[in-house]
Order: sequence, then structure tokens, then C-alpha cells
Amino acid sequence: MILLVKAVAIVIIVWGCVLILRPSMLRKVLAHIREGNRFYTAGILKGLFGVILLLTAASCRIPWIVFFLGGLTFLSVILTFIVRKSIVEKLMNWVESRSKKQVSMIGTVVLAIGALLALAA
Repeated sequence: MILLVKAVAIVIIVWGCVLILRPSMLRKVLAHIREGNRFYTAGILKGLFGVILLLTAASCRIPWIVFFLGGLTFLSVILTFIVRKSIVEKLMNWVESRSKKQVSMIGTVVLAIGALLALAA
């Protein structure tokens, strides 16, 4: 079970590194997600990560951190499916309009969250 949490943490750390080293990749990923119903596929994948974190939190070294991050992830997925697609697209447009420096700072936060999750597992 802890290996699943560490795998999720590694995915988050890799994504943070990608955002730091290649901030333009975020625009490409968002453009890819906008096509067709890939928006919902990304939500389901994110929800799967959230469920994994929620179910495995009890067996981790610091369970409240894993449970908190899993709960936030799952809550964001629920909100993504509840709100209108136009609102989510406005949010994606806002994220896409950030400068490369701001995207790199976001990547640093993502990297730190992934490291925190790995240490809590």
C-alpha cells in the first residue's frame, strides 16, 4: 500500500520537475486536455490518485498528511464534475496566461508537495 503512495508521490515530483525545467509544457498539456472529452479523462485519473491516497493513508507513517492531500484531490475532482465546463475552462485559461517564471514557481510548490507526500508515506 505504501508503494502506491510513493508511486503517486513520484508522479507528482516528476510533474513538478517538468514545470520547473520546461514551463511551456503546461500550455501543451492544457491544450491536449481541452480536446474533446479528455477533460473528463484527466479528472478521472486525478480522482484515482485521490482515492489511492485516501485508502492507503492509514498505513502510512504520517497518515493525516496523506489523507489531507487525498481529500483535497478528491474534492477538486468532485468540484470539476459539478461546475460548468466553461468555469473550468476559464480557470485553465488563467493558468495558461501565467508567465514562465510563475509556472516555474508553481512547479516548485508541486515538487515540494510531492516530496512531502513521499516523506509521509
